Formats: sequence, structure tokens, C-alpha cells
Amino acid sequence: MKGLSGFAVIHKRAMIFMALFLALIGTYFIFKIPEGVFPDATFPRIAVMVDYGLAPIKQMEIEVAKPIEEAAMMVEGVRTVRASISRGSAEVNIDFEWNQDMFRAYQLVQAQVSGIQHELPPGVQLEVRRFTTSTYPIAGYSLTSDKLDLMQLRDLEIYTIRPQLASVPGVYNVEIMGGHQREYWVNLDPQKLSALHLDYLKVEKALKSANNLQYVGRLNESNKLYLNIADNRFLKIDDIKNTIVERNGPTPVYLSDIASVEPALRETFIACESNLKPAVLITIIKQPGTNAVSIMKEVGKRLDDLSRVIPGSVEVRKWYDMTDFIRRSIGSVRDAIFLGALLTFLILLLFLRRLRITLITVFIIPVALLISFIFIRMIGMNLNLMSLGGLAAAIGILVDNAIVVIENIERYLEEGHTKKEAVVKATSEIIPPLLGATLTTLVVFIPLVFLSGVAGIFPRSLASTCCSVV
Repeated sequence: MKGLSGFAVIHKRAMIFMALFLALIGTYFIFKIPEGVFPDATFPRIAVMVDYGLAPIKQMEIEVAKPIEEAAMMVEGVRTVRASISRGSAEVNIDFEWNQDMFRAYQLVQAQVSGIQHELPPGVQLEVRRFTTSTYPIAGYSLTSDKLDLMQLRDLEIYTIRPQLASVPGVYNVEIMGGHQREYWVNLDPQKLSALHLDYLKVEKALKSANNLQYVGRLNESNKLYLNIADNRFLKIDDIKNTIVERNGPTPVYLSDIASVEPALRETFIACESNLKPAVLITIIKQPGTNAVSIMKEVGKRLDDLSRVIPGSVEVRKWYDMTDFIRRSIGSVRDAIFLGALLTFLILLLFLRRLRITLITVFIIPVALLISFIFIRMIGMNLNLMSLGGLAAAIGILVDNAIVVIENIERYLEEGHTKKEAVVKATSEIIPPLLGATLTTLVVFIPLVFLSGVAGIFPRSLASTCCSVV
């Protein structure tokens, strides 16, 4: 150890420069590491969400859930498949082993579900979801107004607010809850249908075939190729009324001849309120591995820009923001680390009674703290409660070792050795036992790094940070 200590003393300026340079790199990485409450983790479960209107439970079980379960069982690595069925909806949970690549499993489940889509009843809507620590919303907003109704608020959210928020880097989805959706009711007259020998199936088929966007050919003119599209989509209620249901000879039978058409609202089973007012809610879900704090900063900027477009009678209120908790949590850990540094300074000054040595020890804390962010970045961790706890423990071990080394150097200086001799002899003498003591402490944390399952997500983050930094 004398050779290493002598090399450090001879090249002390280079060592100081290297430490400050690494600290500068760590300062840069602070702003690049994602921040979150919990460590990023992907749970070995994929869910298939099914929506089939008001279909009875027995039909959901036989015609919908069972084919999906059978298809899911054929995916590689599946451990169990369970279905929860209710009227008109079902949730099929597919559990995998913990060592599976869940992104690949997600793609395989999507492929299997898409392969049986044609076997399911018409109108069945499917959604395949992964379970990660980013699955849950990071923020929620409510839209209320004294002048606009819920249908207008929902339209405002869908066509004005949602496109802007969805384009924020790192946003996975912007979900909407509540509000009313516009639709039109076609009330058929049974007597007129009977007189014209029509039934509701012909009316439904006529409406579907009339309300469409079709490619009808191409036109080659002046060395340019034009694609011809026939846009027959309904733009107003009169377009629906003028739909031709059938031709009775030369006379067409219009929908208005056999039915009345009136605007209405789609039936909904979700009602949302904010501050005791009917509201439309918006929730924002982030992508895995992204920085929730920076995402919410950009979301706030987008909403400020949209305030010029949103009517003055509409109030956009934030009712949930997980990043507030993230900032407070990280701030409390940061304050605890700085408080520990202050207490270290006071205790060293009280017992050593040497300001220079005390300042050197305290100087080690921020430098080591900044350098540690390089290792956090290298192992792919984010700044969360567990990783910051491991960081605090590692800094504590480092400061403890620094105090022992400096106290030993002080002892050699009091014996009359020169500064160079004192540093070389003290460090070469004390480093081997310190290394053994530090490794003994790390032995406690190393097994936690290899924990698997849900129980290993949080301790693994703390142990990985502590071991890598030390």
C-alpha cells in the first residue's frame, strides 16, 4: 500500500483534478437521471382488457374469455392465466416467470390475441396492457365550466388539449374519464317498416355502407398520379335522414320516410365531479424509464400555452400530481444528507480541534456524492427513495473511513513526521483494515442485489446503489 499512497502524494494535483473532473461529470448526470418515487420495474404480468357492451356473463365466458385464455396459454413462458368476468367486460391476467423478457412477452400476447380476433363476436374491443411501476398516472387534471356542458368539455379535451399533451416527450397516454359523447338515435316506425317490407337489419346495413370513406380509383394526368377518394361520411343530421335504405323501383326509400332521427348522448356509467361540479377528468401516464418531473414541467408549459385557446369559462384544475411527492421525498433525503454533513463537521471540529482537517473531511462529502451519480447512471438506476437511501448509507461509510484515515495522519504529524511521510505511513497502515471493514459491511448488502420477485425490487435498488458507490 506504500506504493499506492506514495503515488497519490507525488501526483496530488492530478488526483485532485481527477476528483473535481469526475464531480463535474456527476453534476451533469444529476439532470439526466430520471426521478421517481419507486425503482423502475416491470412486473411479470400482462392483462387483456375486454369490453363487449352489455353482453351477459355466460356469453362473455364462453365466446370471449375462453378463446383468449386458450390463446394466451400458448405463449412461451406463461405460468398461469386467470380471468375475471363481469357483464360486458372481462380482464384476463397472464402471469409469467420473473426471468422472462416482458417486452417480448407483451408482443407475443398481442400477436396471439390478434390471431383470434376474427373468432370473437363482432364489436368486442381488446386492449393489452403491461404492468410496470409507470402504469399508474403521474398527474390528473379536471375540466369544469359554468357555461359549457359535459359534451362540449369532452370535445374540448379530445380535440384541443389531448393532442398537445400526448405530444410531450415521455408521455405514454392521456386518458379521459367522464363527460358525454355525442350520438344520434334512429327511431324506426314499425308500421312503416312493415308496409315497405323492411326490417332493422336492412336499415343498419344501409347506414354502415353509406357512412364511409372509400378509395374509388386513380387518375393519371399530366404525368401526375391522383388518388380518388369518395368521402360519404355523415357531416350533419340531414345526411343521416337522406340515407337511401332501399329502392322501390325508381322511387328511393329514405331513412326519414321510415324513422325519425334526433341528436342524443351515448349512455355512460361513469360520472366525475370536481369541487362539487360535473367535470371531465384527464390523467397522464408516462413511459417507463422517463423523468416524471421533467414531463410535468413540459405539461405545465403546454397548458399555459393552451390557456389562450381554452374558453375563459373553463377551469383547468390539477387534482393530482405525483411529482410533488417525488420532489418532497427527494428533497427530504437530500436535506438529511446535508444535515449529516453539518453534524459531521461539528463533531470533527469538536474532537479534532483542527479546522483544516475538518474542512478536508467535509469537502469529501459533496465530491463523493457527485461522483456517485456517475455510478448510478452506469447501472441504470433512477433517483428514488431506495437509491437515495443507499446513496446516503454509502456516503456514511465513506465519511467514516475518511475520519479514520485523517485521524491516523494527525497522529503521525504529532509524532514529528513530515506531511509526506505522515500521509504515506498513515494511509499504508490503515487502508488494509479499512478495506476489510468496508467489505464486511458490503457483505450484508450484496445478497440483496440478487433478490428476485416483488420482494426484491426495493431492497435491490438500495443495495445496488450502495455497493456500486462504495
